[in-house]
Amino acid sequence: MLAVGVWQAELDAVPQSVHQQGGLTVVLKGQVYGTDLAEVMRRYRQHGTAFPRQIDGSFSLLLLDQVQGTVLAVTDRLGTHKLYAVQDGGRVTVSTLPDHPDFSWRPYRSAGLASVLTSGMLVNHLTLYEGVQSLERASLHEFQRGGIQSCAYWQLRPPGAWITVPKLSCGRSTPNCSGVRCAAGLRV
Repeated sequence: MLAVGVWQAELDAVPQSVHQQGGLTVVLKGQVYGTDLAEVMRRYRQHGTAFPRQIDGSFSLLLLDQVQGTVLAVTDRLGTHKLYAVQDGGRVTVSTLPDHPDFSWRPYRSAGLASVLTSGMLVNHLTLYEGVQSLERASLHEFQRGGIQSCAYWQLRPPGAWITVPKLSCGRSTPNCSGVRCAAGLRV
């Protein structure tokens, strides 16, 4: 068990996907291109919650910062490794498995079940169970007692659509949304 702020984290991951260093734990599913987990951790320490803009790959990543007391999840730009999450009071389960045992006791979500039966997969942001959410691609997700705060760190734009990239912000004063588009959808 790892104490991370208000959370007690229990990791159920293969040892090769976990990297720990100086109060920081990173769990990776997939691949970050051109770098290793030690470099991902260095970029997090250097850039804070803006670090996802500094990496690219086909991955989902869980970052536990014992010093700051934060639990963050990052999904890649195309959403190739989906993350599913549910929060029940003081407990959060995050998994790459849509049928994780902590989810499967819940009632089925009919749209998610229909998606699997007709196409063989969960499309869009559907989930199999009520109360479970599929975390948005290209976003940093912070787990808080009141819920999950998600901020997009990247947007797909057609070539030549913008000569300069504008600063995006959700208007909150927290550092998580500095220079990124938040789930609240506000844009300045």
